[in-house]
Amino acid sequence: MQNAATINLETLDAAALIAYIKELETGYKTLQLEHEVLQEKYDLLVYKRFARSAEQMLADEKQQPLFAAEETPARAITAAEVAEVKAFKRKKAGRKAIDPKIPRREKIIDIPEAEKKCGCGADLTRIGEETAA
Repeated sequence: MQNAATINLETLDAAALIAYIKELETGYKTLQLEHEVLQEKYDLLVYKRFARSAEQMLADEKQQPLFAAEETPARAITAAEVAEVKAFKRKKAGRKAIDPKIPRREKIIDIPEAEKKCGCGADLTRIGEETAA
């Protein structure tokens, strides 16, 4: 296909003009086909990205509401149909206590009197010790 800018249409005879027109028509048809193929690919990609997935159900196929009015009237429950259920005690939450039979001993760590003073002169307190003033 020749470039339209290089062809001088006034100098061509009728046969050359007809050939040029046919060449333009075939080029146009190939571009049209390419456009249709690309449009179909685009439509497919848009459908896959934004269309409803197969896992979703249509609105009319969804499960009926659980508390909708039943079509058949409910029958009365008789005393014979009621079952007695024995109560149970729940386990205590939290950690199990240590067995009191295990002997315990308290280890006291003490430091010398010279180290019980801070550099600023204040008395240091033992960590974990509570004193009442």
